[in-house]
Amino acid sequence: MANTAWVAKHFKDNIINQPDIKLRKLQELIRIKYGVYVGKSICARAKHQVMGQYLGDYKKEFARIYDYADMLRSTNRGSTVVVKTSKETISGKEVFVGIYICLHACKVGWLEGCRNVIGFDGAFLKGVCKGELLSCIGKDGNNQMYPIAWAVVEKETKHTWSWFFRCLMHYLQLTESQGEGLTIISDMQKGLVASVSELLPNAEHRMCARHIWSNWKQKWKGEERRKKFWACARAFFKDWSKYDSVENNMCETFNSWILSARHKSFITMLEEIRVKVMERMTTMREFATRWISDVSPMAMGYIEEQSQYAVKHEFKWNGDTGYEIQHGVYKHIVDFFNNTCTCRSWQLKGIPCSHPISAMFFKRFEPADYVTHWYKKKTYLKAFSCYIQPVTNMEMWPSTQNPTVEPPVITKMPGRPKKNRKRAQDEPKKKFGKRSRKGTQMKCSNCKTKGQGSGTTGTSNAGPTSDSGTARARNTQPSAIASASDTESMRSRTSEDIIVSVRGRQEVVDYEEDQEQLDLCGARDRVHSAPTKVVDAGQTNIDLGYSAPGLRWQGRNAISQRQLQQQLRRRQTQASLSQPQVHSSSQPSQSPCPNLSQSQQNINQSQP
Repeated sequence: MANTAWVAKHFKDNIINQPDIKLRKLQELIRIKYGVYVGKSICARAKHQVMGQYLGDYKKEFARIYDYADMLRSTNRGSTVVVKTSKETISGKEVFVGIYICLHACKVGWLEGCRNVIGFDGAFLKGVCKGELLSCIGKDGNNQMYPIAWAVVEKETKHTWSWFFRCLMHYLQLTESQGEGLTIISDMQKGLVASVSELLPNAEHRMCARHIWSNWKQKWKGEERRKKFWACARAFFKDWSKYDSVENNMCETFNSWILSARHKSFITMLEEIRVKVMERMTTMREFATRWISDVSPMAMGYIEEQSQYAVKHEFKWNGDTGYEIQHGVYKHIVDFFNNTCTCRSWQLKGIPCSHPISAMFFKRFEPADYVTHWYKKKTYLKAFSCYIQPVTNMEMWPSTQNPTVEPPVITKMPGRPKKNRKRAQDEPKKKFGKRSRKGTQMKCSNCKTKGQGSGTTGTSNAGPTSDSGTARARNTQPSAIASASDTESMRSRTSEDIIVSVRGRQEVVDYEEDQEQLDLCGARDRVHSAPTKVVDAGQTNIDLGYSAPGLRWQGRNAISQRQLQQQLRRRQTQASLSQPQVHSSSQPSQSPCPNLSQSQQNINQSQP
């Protein structure tokens, strides 16, 4: 039976993965999968039951935020969990302001096995708990994202970003150097740029080039400007981080990776993020065992790609460690002693480009030996050497004397909240979901002609007329009914033009003798059994003279109620005429049937 419990059981995963699913969409899923119609009230109760059971109670979870921090510190030794509250919002109560989480395994893994590059970004929470999720993401040896730390704050301001940076600097050993040798990549977040320049002045701060270009192209358009912009995007990059990306895609990947968790309540969301990071670290360890060489698959793929260009270069050797590589109209210098190339690709990425590979082929060197240690298997495994320990659920936590924390006060913004993000004009479309109808050719459902809709004007397949020679039947609705004489003349003529007045204008229609049905493009334009009769399809109070073939009742052709009444009147008239009428001179004559005309009554009275 399709009740609330049945819907909650069978569609639990759909509701959890998409908490904002519409009730009509849930009804459609049930109908497609099981062929059962379920009312909206049952779907609403099932959705509320699943969200209350699996998405958590946010007030209850905020009350035990200190207990959650204690559990993380006790199970994962060396982890940093900072809870920030305020007593000024509600007098006498602690109101949540923010929480910072950096697990010990993530911290040690980044310090020992990842390059000195960090990406920062913020994402909105989409569930009942409103706020911002700040993330700090690094890059591992295979150029994939490596989550380092994350925090949940009430709003994204300079104050919250500064608090996040201070916690990060203290536990990642960045306080003394003030960011020396560190590369930071971010977007134009609120307060982030000012916080970086204040707390990490020695760090290299790169802005996401894709976001910069999306703003510049609104005023400076053109294909040549776009090419020049991307050509000089890496011109001022420093080479200490061995990372040449111009986009902050590692943070964008992390935000989309935890999209389903951002719909849930507070501790449920943080626990799902921790579990996903824990499972990912286990997967990456198993992934390293399948490497076919000591260098990461990403680095080997880049070397193979550059090797195809290296065979086209011309080189000159100086007899020592220097080479001149001719690449088109440009000549680059390669130095194997310092591992440098004048194109700067080797220094920025840490992997030899096509120019040094061309010289390596001449000296029979192995390009993989000149890859920096950040892409080696030994360094890669250091990033995942520590393990994240599991944590029990909230029902099994011991009772403590920690104060109860109230959820933050939600500030309601004016207007209806947006569901979808505004996309740029040149942003690529999704590769899944419903395909857009933009650019597709329309097809008429009536005449099956491409390039027009069912409500547009089309042409029929009638032949040429005698007047114009090329005129065809248009999308018209005839308004004049041909008489019997016109019908006979139409039957006698095989290919004559019939001028029909339609809506105040003359239309030329060409009929052929063997034509059974003429379909005209339009919403209601269809003439049946032409050319016997031309009927206005717009009129509804007339007898069209057409009935569906094969419809019979008690061995006879089926007729309408109006035709049945007409037959009854004719029978009554015939019966009254067949009986003789005797009238006295003293009484006035009475009409035998009120439906007879006056002339017929006079004839009856004159008969003896």
